[in-house]
Amino acid sequence: MRLKRHILRLMRCRVYQKQGLISNDDMLYTLSLFALEPVRWVKRYEWREMTPMEVCAIGTFWKSIGDAQCISYEDMPSCKTGWRDGLHWFEELEAWSIAYEERNMLPSTYNNITANETVRILVFDLPSSWFGFGRSLASALMDDRLRKSMMYDAPSPFFQSCVDTFFAVRKTLLRHAFLPRPWFMAQDFLSDKPDKNGRYHRLAFESEPWYYENTWWNRNTLQVWIK
Repeated sequence: MRLKRHILRLMRCRVYQKQGLISNDDMLYTLSLFALEPVRWVKRYEWREMTPMEVCAIGTFWKSIGDAQCISYEDMPSCKTGWRDGLHWFEELEAWSIAYEERNMLPSTYNNITANETVRILVFDLPSSWFGFGRSLASALMDDRLRKSMMYDAPSPFFQSCVDTFFAVRKTLLRHAFLPRPWFMAQDFLSDKPDKNGRYHRLAFESEPWYYENTWWNRNTLQVWIK
């Protein structure tokens, strides 16, 4: 479902591109975030990095999405000769994306508004008084360039150290103290089969407006009442 949302965003960008409201570079950078950020996040915070084969698969998939959106790769070195595989494309895209950020990622009040509204979604389950904590946590997870462009203050050294320590402990525990999760404990967020109306649906109520099956139980859980 989340992947579908990203693809729909790219489709809307394609409409804006035809109207001259967004450049090819902006389209390519948007695509690069979907390809690069999961790999970067896993490298920083998960118990193992992605393998070259996994990164290759991600590159192959997102290049195909870019092809479908008619995004030009002409500014990437191997555009004319072609790429060996998805990993080669991924590596060139990363270099291009970093150069794009260095040229264009500048402080803006619009960036700040977007960041604040995103944080409000992330702390949707918490009281409004927790917004400041959510903002500090988001800032601690940003790199310096992104933080400055969002006009967020850097967290205190103590807060940053707490966040880094938490993820380091989590990484260590997952790698050395947890057995692989058996299949019956896997977390499913989307139904395997459609309902009577032909709809696939979310299995948990979230802050995002995805369809949630309308049953008595789903309407009357404590989680739903709180939200």
